[in-house]
Amino acid sequence: VSEGTVYEPFGSKEDLLLTIPAKHFERYMSALPHVFEIKDPLRKLRRFIRYYFSLFSTEREFLKVFLLQLQLSKRFLGTKEFDSFMRYFRTMERIIEDGKSDGCFREDVNPRVFRNMFIGTFNNLALRWFILGGDRHFDKMQKIDQVIELLCSAVTVNGGN
Repeated sequence: VSEGTVYEPFGSKEDLLLTIPAKHFERYMSALPHVFEIKDPLRKLRRFIRYYFSLFSTEREFLKVFLLQLQLSKRFLGTKEFDSFMRYFRTMERIIEDGKSDGCFREDVNPRVFRNMFIGTFNNLALRWFILGGDRHFDKMQKIDQVIELLCSAVTVNGGN
């Protein structure tokens, strides 16, 4: 098969690249109900953050493509794959809203700002760890725990105390 034939159903290499995240985010979304059978919003938030780190750390090649090729692409923002990515994060936003309703999260927390803060934090760590090759495994787990605690204390009433 010639190289051009491979791209025929997609139109271009970029179109093919843009289809990659669809199966990943569908699989991530289908697993969420099983991951979040707990009711406590703070525990759910901790689990969501840890789950997201674990998903990408086990799929490093997808992580590289996603961070370096897709997430930085203006075309990605207008795709159904981007919609799947954002639907995944609406789960996080609902956790924040549930915590606000329960009174364990601060009323002034904007779920979209929190989501963006989390994505930025994750992207920074993932680029260093999985793409640039920094830090040891032990350090990663310790830092993930620190990130979880910092992010959770940012939204909880009285900083979680």
